[in-house]
Amino acid sequence: MYRCVIAAFLCALLIGSGRPVPIGAAPPQSDSSAEHALPLSPSWPANIRAFLTLESSTPVFDVVYRYGEARAASNGAYGGNVSASRSHWYVETQRAGAVDIIAGVLHRNAAMIEEGLSMLRFALNRENGTGAFPGSAWPFHGTAFFLSDVAPALVFLKYSPMSDQFAADLQWQTRRIRLAARHLISVVGGVGRIDDRTKNHRFYEAALALGASGVLAGNATLVRWSQPYLRTAMGMQRPDGVMPEDGGHDTGYQALGMVDAVRYLTLVAARSQQSTLRRTLQRGEQWELSRVRRDGTIDQSGDTRTTGCQERDTSGSCKTTFYATIANALARWSALSGISSFERAAYLVWLQNWQRVPGDVLPPAGLWVRPAVVHRGQWLAVWGTRFQPLERVTVTLAGHELGRRICDMTGSFGGHSPVGNIYVPLPSLTRGTYRLVARGSFGTVRSTMLQVS
Repeated sequence: MYRCVIAAFLCALLIGSGRPVPIGAAPPQSDSSAEHALPLSPSWPANIRAFLTLESSTPVFDVVYRYGEARAASNGAYGGNVSASRSHWYVETQRAGAVDIIAGVLHRNAAMIEEGLSMLRFALNRENGTGAFPGSAWPFHGTAFFLSDVAPALVFLKYSPMSDQFAADLQWQTRRIRLAARHLISVVGGVGRIDDRTKNHRFYEAALALGASGVLAGNATLVRWSQPYLRTAMGMQRPDGVMPEDGGHDTGYQALGMVDAVRYLTLVAARSQQSTLRRTLQRGEQWELSRVRRDGTIDQSGDTRTTGCQERDTSGSCKTTFYATIANALARWSALSGISSFERAAYLVWLQNWQRVPGDVLPPAGLWVRPAVVHRGQWLAVWGTRFQPLERVTVTLAGHELGRRICDMTGSFGGHSPVGNIYVPLPSLTRGTYRLVARGSFGTVRSTMLQVS
């Protein structure tokens, strides 16, 4: 039921998407894959509760965790690391397991969590006694990239209802994460230094890597070390909201930085930092939204790193639009701000990503009713697909309103959508053939025929 979508950033930036369940003669039940409620204890620190709330929010769950899953080799290796030698591999690729861990918790799927942990173990088993990862490219950036996703995922597992099942692994991995985070600073010769100062998102990455590792390990020093990176990251932003990359703007890399920044805001930031970081994010997210066209495609004009094959990833492929990452950033801001326009934009971008992944096929557009031949006293089950995300749909039959639904992230309601079918008794009609019509608030119209016997 779940599968992975890999955004084109270096080796593996796993952001959720998935393959839709085929829609045929669906029963009048909703899909059973909706997230489980995550219990929050009032005794937990405010930052833990804020972080868990964000990660399990509907927009974030929908675009990252509802369908997100990575499949590793039997030894936990993922992506290019399956065939890579120990002398030339990428620790950051193994961060794909972070999505499996959080998605596994939200779906109460222990096997999925174990899959994610196995990917982390593959990397951490290669860590030496100093906290370095010998043979991995980019000792600072690669490690920070890995920690920025892995540490938050382990925090999520630690405070989840499933933590007891993985307690021993959590303790071991936490010690290894702490060691790697402490070593990170020595790679560049001190706190606040970095391997590339021209890329704004790298400072958010380093801040989250150190800060989240500190929260996970209960280490105040790591949290303190993260703060100069955060201050530099916020200070780099331009008045128009651009977070510069190599002297210009880049839609995909800005989104990547904002994902890290939102997570830092909820999980790590001190109260004195929160208002400034929130304003920085508000400007950045508004600029990002301005790059999203009405159909969810991205305006990349002027982007410095992901247009015209200016850069290639480790496989040699041209870097291009980070649709999954942009959807992730917009979804997180919608959850944090409560602004629905960001949620809808996130879904539209997510759908564009879906269509670009080989093998992913959205259900055909349509409106369905069962039974298609009906008589007095029977009930109708109605569902529809390929409306717009969050579009309000009203279904009518011969002047009778049968019901209304707000579509899900794929623009669907009923069938295998988490949004329920419209399930109603047949209105009082004479025999004949009628047109069932569904009209959406954004202008989408679907119809199908119904015979009354």
